[in-house]
Amino acid sequence: MSTILFHRLSIKRIEREMAIEGIELPGWDSGIGMRFSMYAIVLIRNKADNQAFVNDEAILKFSRPIDRVFAGWMLLSLVLLLVIGAIHFILYGQHL
Repeated sequence: MSTILFHRLSIKRIEREMAIEGIELPGWDSGIGMRFSMYAIVLIRNKADNQAFVNDEAILKFSRPIDRVFAGWMLLSLVLLLVIGAIHFILYGQHL
């Protein structure tokens, strides 16, 4: 749910603004959504990286404060999902 909201409310608007400015989207992400977490990390860090896979400066330029909230919510829910999955595997997973 958080990924869908982050995509619909933040990423689509940021990428629309990038397209208006003539900034290309990452070509390596052919629709599978790997860039979503990278956008979220850039928004949370609030700092551009020199060797980034995405255009950090453009993401920061076109983002709003609420986009950082959605990014934090998405990353937090992703981490919680991974932790719950790991705990479930440890407790109920198949043991050899």
